[in-house]
Amino acid sequence: MRIKLVLIYLKRVFIILFLSFIYTNIRCQERFNLIFSEQSHFFNPALASISEENRYSIGLSNQGLGYLKLSNLYAQLNYYSRDLNGGLEGYVVSYKEGIMRHNLISFNFSKNFRITKKWSLSLGFAPDFHNYTINSDDIILESQLLNNDNSGVFFPIIWTTNLSCGIAAFCEKHSIGFSVQNIFKQKQFKNSINNCKNPPQIKLTFSVGSIFDLRPYNNPSSKIYLRPHFVTVFDGAEYAFYYGMFYGSLKNQFGMFFVSTPNNILLGISPAFMTKYKSLKIILSLKIFPNLPSLYMFGNEVVMKGLWRT
Repeated sequence: MRIKLVLIYLKRVFIILFLSFIYTNIRCQERFNLIFSEQSHFFNPALASISEENRYSIGLSNQGLGYLKLSNLYAQLNYYSRDLNGGLEGYVVSYKEGIMRHNLISFNFSKNFRITKKWSLSLGFAPDFHNYTINSDDIILESQLLNNDNSGVFFPIIWTTNLSCGIAAFCEKHSIGFSVQNIFKQKQFKNSINNCKNPPQIKLTFSVGSIFDLRPYNNPSSKIYLRPHFVTVFDGAEYAFYYGMFYGSLKNQFGMFFVSTPNNILLGISPAFMTKYKSLKIILSLKIFPNLPSLYMFGNEVVMKGLWRT
């Protein structure tokens, strides 16, 4: 029995170290993945309605195997009001790291103001609701065995509420945005010895995006576009830099995106392909992380985006 308890404790220590490693290296993927140019609503609520259209998107991402598996499923819906010159957007994300799951519901509210003939200013805020759980039948069973000494279960159910605010200046072909996430955070740890609250961790995000028409005098069917994007995320401990671009026609575009940190010049790379049919876009990408363990290196990502009418 004593040997069994030692093995259980060692397994707990391994899981805690594993989750700490994952959080340190992959935390910047949680809200958005490498093809961030199609997911601007994740990192700045002010960017939610600058396209002035009603749209929806569904995305799926998978990477790794077993305990090292990452998966991300999300759905998003945006409504734009011309009378209010603003929009309401909601999205749901279910993110899984091995045995840990993070469920997120967010509502983005934005309002646009004309400041010059070409440029407008958008202000946005987004309340978030989070749920963190560790879902493992084996860990639950082992923890119940250890409850004979009245020790608390080590894996918590965490409930969190956050608030994000953002501002963006944009015109027809360019956008510049800045946002602050996790303005306040309230965590409640259930099934734990200590019912405590953690201090907030402010996340700052700066983004720049553009669309360049490389053949301005051609007819629409033969035009070629270049869409570069750059995002910097600072979470209070480390910077992450996302950069890349799409290149191609209105119908088909090829992209290449990267992520870097001060410790890893090339942490991730993602070739992507986007095809468009009428109001529907489908985006496929391959995620490669050469500086992480081998089971973490490759993943795939699929996003479907479309427009809907009121």
